[in-house]
Amino acid sequence: MRLPSTKPKKLFASLLGPVTVGRRRAMGLSERLSAATTLVASLEFLSDRRHHRRGGLSDWSINRELYADCSRPTRAMLDVLAHERTTTALYAARAAASAALMLPGEGRWRGAANLFLGLSGAAMYPLHRLGSDGSDQASGMVQTATGLARLSTSERTQDALLWYVALQSNMSYLVSGWVKLLGADWRSGTALGGVLRTRTYGEEHLWRLTQRYPRTGRALAHGVLALECLFPVIYLKGGVLARPVLAATVSFHVANGFVMGLGRFVTAFAAMHPMVA
Repeated sequence: MRLPSTKPKKLFASLLGPVTVGRRRAMGLSERLSAATTLVASLEFLSDRRHHRRGGLSDWSINRELYADCSRPTRAMLDVLAHERTTTALYAARAAASAALMLPGEGRWRGAANLFLGLSGAAMYPLHRLGSDGSDQASGMVQTATGLARLSTSERTQDALLWYVALQSNMSYLVSGWVKLLGADWRSGTALGGVLRTRTYGEEHLWRLTQRYPRTGRALAHGVLALECLFPVIYLKGGVLARPVLAATVSFHVANGFVMGLGRFVTAFAAMHPMVA
């Protein structure tokens, strides 16, 4: 009598379980992914600065009025940072630091480079009313935490910083998912089609597919809700669902990158996943 093949069981088992990532490995993966985010952002600015010049969407002569209530030293500092030569020099330095962090190595200089990226990104955040969104916030948070962890000699401090990023990652999905539940379009499953027909994030061909196959569109919308609302199940039973949850989350960001043009979101949010793992 032939015994049933164990190959399907082995294949199924390989898809479950925790992702084994040590402390140093997690920091290395996270900092390289976030460095890729800031490298792309820096090169985008250096190659196309029309939005930051007079009449652009990020024209500082107009946007500075948003900070009229700030102290005089703060406004003076922002004016210096907003000067074209200053921003050009800072973005060139950020591009160089990002490229360096993508190289192999474990020196303490990596901590300083990460801190520079995190702090310089925070300092320049008020200058960018266009495009400074979740990807920049996520990469800055990862870089600041990783920089402090790299410079610390205490493993407990390093673990606390990694846990901080991991919890922020959980909250980014959890809160986003439960807030979506307040919208009737998300509960009914029609929200995906609504997003795809917008000028900013839309894609006509995929929108037409959601209209032709509404059940599939609703299933995808409800799948996104389930993934975000239930993301913390990744910790159940020692991480038995870690692999499928992280794989589904990365796939979600990759799809958004191709369909909605949110390319930097892929590396920015994936940079938190090694610390979750």
